[in-house]
Amino acid sequence: LSIIICNSLVFLSVILLYDGLRIFVAVAPRRLFHTIAFVVWLGPFVYFTYADRSVRARTELLLSVMLVYSIWIMTFYWLKVRRQYGGNWLLPIGMVTQFILTASRLVVTILFDENSTRSLVSDEVQGYFLLVTFASSFFLAIGLIFLNSQKTEAALTAMTDEIRTLRGVVPICASCKRFRDDAGRWNSLESYIEQHTEAQLSHGLCPDCMQRLYPEVVRRSAGN
Repeated sequence: LSIIICNSLVFLSVILLYDGLRIFVAVAPRRLFHTIAFVVWLGPFVYFTYADRSVRARTELLLSVMLVYSIWIMTFYWLKVRRQYGGNWLLPIGMVTQFILTASRLVVTILFDENSTRSLVSDEVQGYFLLVTFASSFFLAIGLIFLNSQKTEAALTAMTDEIRTLRGVVPICASCKRFRDDAGRWNSLESYIEQHTEAQLSHGLCPDCMQRLYPEVVRRSAGN
């Protein structure tokens, strides 16, 4: 049971990475597809764990799935994430390293029989594999952190471009309500707002001014 749980967690980790990138760029996750893929993978894996008891078959199943997902993750990152938020070199290094590591282990497993594979995967080789896996996971984690900061920076830049605020003390005439700009010119409220913000004003009349300026129109409207 522990073998199934551990390998399932490895499978789920690549699913979470793939769907996490999709959610990151506001693309809907593919939960139904992942569920079907997981069930299709789990059936043969359970068979080779309890019935046939083939370490080689289980390894080939897991590595094949990880290899396919690695290709999808790299493709999605390059086509969607990198174009939208720019790239950082840590994330591609982690992705490519994990892809090469998975592909090399799969090739070794396919080309050699189970006994030869076990002899090749000695404690020393396993140590190297674990070291490379840890390094690639580290690059992925740091790359994702940097990617999130890039997204935050892009959002702040967009907000800064869209919003221009008035700061400091603004001189205004107590009588006509015109504003004085930095050059000493007195401008109307409309022109001052348009010069110092991105807003565009539309004109109308409030009910009080409508009653004061056009009382006949207000009476006719009330009568109707």
